[in-house]
Amino acid sequence: MNYQQYEKLYQASKRIDLRIVQSVLESEYTHIRDLIEIIEEVLSSSTKDPDKSSLNPFQNIISIALAMPNACETIDSGVDFLSLKSNQFDDEIFKLGTSIKNAIVHVSTETYANAGDYLLVKSLRRLIEKNSGKKSWIRLNLQKEVNPGIIESINQSKALVIGGGGLFLKDTNKNEISGWQWPISQELIQQIKVPIYVLGVGYNKFRNQEDFEPYFYENITALVEKSTFFGLRNHGSVNAVKAFLPNHLKDKVQYFPCATTVMSKLFDIEFKEPDKPIIAINCAFDRQILRFGNRKDYILSSIAKTAKVLSSDYDILCYLHCEPDSEMCSYMDNYEVPYGIVKLYESRDEKEMIEAYSLPRLVIGMRGHSQMVAFGCGTPTLSIISHDKIQWFLDDIGHPEWGIDVNDNQFDEKILACAQNMLSHSTEMRQEISQAQDQLWNILQTALTEHIHISVDKENS
Repeated sequence: MNYQQYEKLYQASKRIDLRIVQSVLESEYTHIRDLIEIIEEVLSSSTKDPDKSSLNPFQNIISIALAMPNACETIDSGVDFLSLKSNQFDDEIFKLGTSIKNAIVHVSTETYANAGDYLLVKSLRRLIEKNSGKKSWIRLNLQKEVNPGIIESINQSKALVIGGGGLFLKDTNKNEISGWQWPISQELIQQIKVPIYVLGVGYNKFRNQEDFEPYFYENITALVEKSTFFGLRNHGSVNAVKAFLPNHLKDKVQYFPCATTVMSKLFDIEFKEPDKPIIAINCAFDRQILRFGNRKDYILSSIAKTAKVLSSDYDILCYLHCEPDSEMCSYMDNYEVPYGIVKLYESRDEKEMIEAYSLPRLVIGMRGHSQMVAFGCGTPTLSIISHDKIQWFLDDIGHPEWGIDVNDNQFDEKILACAQNMLSHSTEMRQEISQAQDQLWNILQTALTEHIHISVDKENS
């Protein structure tokens, strides 16, 4: 098998992904169970009526109700079977892929469901290939539990790349194996024989979130020790990980910015402002208590009111990285803000996503990749800080003034004033972004040149 054949097989498997069928069946299974409960309630209330004629409307469904448990069991078995077959199919494709000469195994958050995760994977691969030529990237599902067979396949490859993304987080793909998103045991980490490159990963623990389990710290210590290069996407992450490592490993943890922050050097990006300039807004709604505390309505209403003021001179667009981001629209509606919606998660083309972030005069963003992607496109961004990683990035580029913390007592006043100030200094900000990108680019190039040695796949050159 060559890389082109692997790509066709992988893409075909995604188009007929059995997990989609599984999710549909699971949904139908739930609906049937709910229907049984409703029928039982109706029959129970109806039998209290001494007039037997009141039962007539339900006679036809009694037999159906009695048959439903067996139907549910059949569906349940079908779901288990499809899940098993889907995993087996993925395993076989992965095994075939790693047999390709110079295959690079990539453990990542590659998904169409979140625009930021999709773009960061494409950007990281582009960054590496720009430095050392085309690669045969073999995807390994981040959330799949690692077993000895997977390790055997990894050891057939040329190297293992992990990242980027906020992988060090306990409640996404929660597991008791590693304590972070990739469920690989310490024992299996030790069995990896190829170079391991951890690139642009983030320590993503939320404010006031419960601490990681003890086995997380042991697992990451083992990963740092085994890695050829261990690069985290901001100095906040670097410091957080160094804090629990033994002294002899601390220096192995390096700063390796997310590749999305230098996209203007990886993709052809040109600022073409439309006739009426655009302001794009993105807000995040996962882990709302951790993000907002009891200030959710105040924060989001302040953003909507700011958009209302600015809408007289700018077109307002809500950028949705994933479907839950649409909750911001209700706040826009409440304040009668004229706005459009851009569903970035429905695009399967990185060029479309990059163009979307290169158009606005200003982005007001809460998600990490609404901040970093906009920056990478050279677009001024007002960061809404509901997670430490947002502040860490601003500190790294030397512009903490480009963000407002959700805990600021004057948030409502500052967001409007800051947005207006940024809009009036847009040209100067673009120059400052370009200078900051140059610094990040130099850091990345030094790491790629001195520490990350992934050979060129001659077949794909």
